[in-house]
Amino acid sequence: MLKNLLLVFIINSVICCAIEKISLSEIDYFKIGGGKPVVMVIAGIHGDEISGIEKAKELKEYKVSRGTLIIIPEANKEAVKSGNRTEYYMKDLNRTFFQNSNDKTSKITKEIVKVIEEYKPNIILDYHESYYNYDEIKDPNFYIGNTIIFQQNTMDEYPELIFSFLEEGFIPLQGAEKGSLNKEVSERMNISVITIESSREDKVEVRKEKYETVLKKALKYLKME
Repeated sequence: MLKNLLLVFIINSVICCAIEKISLSEIDYFKIGGGKPVVMVIAGIHGDEISGIEKAKELKEYKVSRGTLIIIPEANKEAVKSGNRTEYYMKDLNRTFFQNSNDKTSKITKEIVKVIEEYKPNIILDYHESYYNYDEIKDPNFYIGNTIIFQQNTMDEYPELIFSFLEEGFIPLQGAEKGSLNKEVSERMNISVITIESSREDKVEVRKEKYETVLKKALKYLKME
């Protein structure tokens, strides 16, 4: 009996720690573990936001005790490769979700949505990077660092988790731009999306630590660690 229990424990540990790379036509993603619950990390929607991209790549070595961790480290691979926010021949990826178009940008967003539909994550962590710390009276295109952004459905579903992020110094902001992953996936698919905006006023390693802190809190909340 003891041997059987030990064997089950070993098998489950191997399953939860196994990593699989899946390549679609536009994106690559990594699957760690299996089953529910599911947390998804998406980085590289903007190709010049390096700290989130680097941290997402590092997460390929992460382990979960149960459930599934899905990682898309380079959502816009071409922009990541060139180090640009987006490419001149593309639209802003984070304004293109659920738009009826067959251009390059929409093909990427459709593949991301396809992965979301397949795994139905409990929480999506959307890694972004701002130029400066949050300042409510300045341009939000540049002064939105060290915030977390979410829609009402996420607050309704995970209020304790959201409040735990505030303890880490994040400023909560509700609402997101039309066409963004956060707004469109939250409202159309009723899936909780939390956008983490780090600040380039912090060093890269500090930014990466903040992304990981959010991930650890989400995994702990869902009892995946």
